[in-house]
Amino acid sequence: MGNLGYDILRKESHGGFVWVEAVKDLSSARRRVMDLAVARPGVYIVFSQWDEQVVAEFMLPDSGSHSPNLLC
Repeated sequence: MGNLGYDILRKESHGGFVWVEAVKDLSSARRRVMDLAVARPGVYIVFSQWDEQVVAEFMLPDSGSHSPNLLC
């Protein structure tokens, strides 16, 4: 994937996660999660390919709010 070091995943209703896409940095991940949540609100995580751990988790309600709840 070259220089794409972060994966964005969306939590499904059954509790599992689905890979959405990879981005180059955390700033890009945050912007992209906000864009994705417009069409599909929910819980998203950002996973670092380098550290192999979750570095951010967002809960984006479908109430029309544009303020994410950063969970970690």
